Amino acid sequence: MKYRERIIMMKKLGLAFLLSNLAAATIPAYAQDLKDIVVTSPAGSRDYMERVVEWRKDAEIVDFDEVGDTRIYGGRPAQEGAWPAQVSLMMVAALNQDPKSRIRAHFCGGSIISRSWILTAAHCVVDKNNRPKPVEAIAVHSGSVALERGDLRAIEKIIVHENYMPFDNDIALLKLQRPISDSSGPVGAMSVIAQGAAIPQGGAVVIGWGMTRRASVAESLLETNIDIQQNATCNKGMTNAARRDLGSVLQRIGWASKIPQNKLEDAYKYLTEAMGDPLTNNMICAGTPTGERDSCHGDSGGPLMVKQTNGKWLQIGLVSWGAKPLTGEVQTPCGKKNLYAVYTRLSNYFDWIGKQLKEN
Repeated sequence: MKYRERIIMMKKLGLAFLLSNLAAATIPAYAQDLKDIVVTSPAGSRDYMERVVEWRKDAEIVDFDEVGDTRIYGGRPAQEGAWPAQVSLMMVAALNQDPKSRIRAHFCGGSIISRSWILTAAHCVVDKNNRPKPVEAIAVHSGSVALERGDLRAIEKIIVHENYMPFDNDIALLKLQRPISDSSGPVGAMSVIAQGAAIPQGGAVVIGWGMTRRASVAESLLETNIDIQQNATCNKGMTNAARRDLGSVLQRIGWASKIPQNKLEDAYKYLTEAMGDPLTNNMICAGTPTGERDSCHGDSGGPLMVKQTNGKWLQIGLVSWGAKPLTGEVQTPCGKKNLYAVYTRLSNYFDWIGKQLKEN
């Protein structure tokens, strides 16, 4: 069970369930009760698009050219034309005649990989039951780093990876109704890392219109430098956070219900020993140890890129997910110390992308 699924399960269970089982059951029986509980979606009662747009509706809109340091989480405004492959996915129902409605309607990023195809994360374009959303619900913005400018394009088809399960195989393709033949601003296709290629270690860049350090909304695209990390680094940080969360929750429950300390310690030992690695081999770990630069809500689906020796950019990942602890310093949504962001590993999907483009 992945880290985020474990956290959601703990929230859904509630204190009453935990109290009755911890107080009365042996550890094996408790484990069996947990096994019978199925969590179908990490999105709760709303899908990702709806949740991001709902937050952006009341968030402050800031021109970061005026306020200086910010975050994509922790970056700088991108220059017009710097990233011609970057697109914004917008919720059509939130758009109106006011150009600023585009800022509120943004919910995910994506990248142009050909005249007709956009690459993004699966969790951006599925409903709460993990089914593709109606094509008419989403518009693709391209041609400008400013959401108020540029073009809006309609979608003909949404293809979600057949083995997508939050957040593994987190990849999807959007086919445009009409190929990009002209544009009001700079557009261009992004090269994708080859099948099975090694992920370069070291510096990378991530871009997006997502939540900033000020918990505000950026008018224009932001970019930041991060580092590719070993998956073991992400796994260690997230597992340590999960252990702290579990210990704190069990101690509070034990105090409230007078559960013997040895029973709590047995439960903690059993559950922590059963923890698996949060990341799969389909994921990449990236960020900074301090969390000062990071991707955040609304950056999902956007590209993680490295610069090649020929000076051109290569997309190696998609913004996918991140972990937030239940205990400790939890006020800021992203940029947590030793809790790196997780990206879809595109070197596992080059052949899948090619197959979809050929067949559709």
